[in-house]
Amino acid sequence: MKKFIAILLAAMMLFSAVACVNNQNDEKPNDDQTTENTTASPNTDPVDEQVIIDPSAEEGTMGEILWNAFLEEVKANDQITVEELANTLISNSVIKFMGGVTPLEAAQEYFVGFDNYKIEGYESGAIYMPMIGSVPFVGYVFKLADGVNAQEFIDNLKNNCNPSWNICVTADQTVAGAVDNFVFFVMCKDAENNEPDDNNDDNNDDAVIIDPTVEDGTLGAALWNDFVNEMQNNPSTSMMDLAGYLVTSPVIKFMGSALPIEEGQEYFVGFNEYKIEGFESGAIYMPMIGSIPFVGYVFELADGTDVQGFLDNLTNNCNPSWNICVTAEQTVAGAVGNVAFFLMCRPNIDD
Repeated sequence: MKKFIAILLAAMMLFSAVACVNNQNDEKPNDDQTTENTTASPNTDPVDEQVIIDPSAEEGTMGEILWNAFLEEVKANDQITVEELANTLISNSVIKFMGGVTPLEAAQEYFVGFDNYKIEGYESGAIYMPMIGSVPFVGYVFKLADGVNAQEFIDNLKNNCNPSWNICVTADQTVAGAVDNFVFFVMCKDAENNEPDDNNDDNNDDAVIIDPTVEDGTLGAALWNDFVNEMQNNPSTSMMDLAGYLVTSPVIKFMGSALPIEEGQEYFVGFNEYKIEGFESGAIYMPMIGSIPFVGYVFELADGTDVQGFLDNLTNNCNPSWNICVTAEQTVAGAVGNVAFFLMCRPNIDD
């Protein structure tokens, strides 16, 4: 009997141990479930994704094409400079005119296309635009300073720009966007062809012309013809634009520049002590090197000024030997309407 009881107790103990082990296995967490709940899912978004403010420019327009070119350049190289960006844009095949790029100074006061508004908040900037002012185009690229809000910067550009900054023509399209801290801005025509309109309704064919009857084939004759053509095609052009157009004429072999004539100016190159009066605005264009016998002027005459009398005063008071090193051999003075042309130069185009 004792032997039977001992066997029964041993069997009960064995059953109890197996039940305990099974119970522990039932309570153990599933290894796969634990891994799924505690392992974070991988982040598929790039940490350095660029923030883009898209201008949503109309597809196929000049503004949209240039924006896409800007976007591609900045995405490919976020270390690119604003001047490099501007040069890429001005050389885009969509642009048909001859243009140039100029960096913006830190203390810049005047911005083409913005009247009296001073753009602020950029670390560096550049403007790209045509050499001829009668083309309705001006573009900017900016790299913003730290802490400047790109959307607010863009809003300020759009709210303060003037698409009719050039009295001859008006831009049809304003496009402004950004990639991170690089800002794109352009005012232009919708169409790809941005050449001046030869069918300008303000054509000045009927303006009174005082012809200097200059000898054909000379430098003076070539520049006079350029002057007449430009005045007839763009009668509202500014004197600075007109002088810039003439000094970049292909017949001129030297590097020159155009400068506005300041109000109350006392000294005029080529006129000794004679003070030119009777004009509303004017500009001078001349070589960068002073030893070249060349100086040219354009003047928009004030109301009431006698055009022929103004030209006679220029001719009678000029000094072709104003430069002691050289002497100009040709003097040309004429006018289209109330805009006067004056030039002293060598007659040979190749000089």
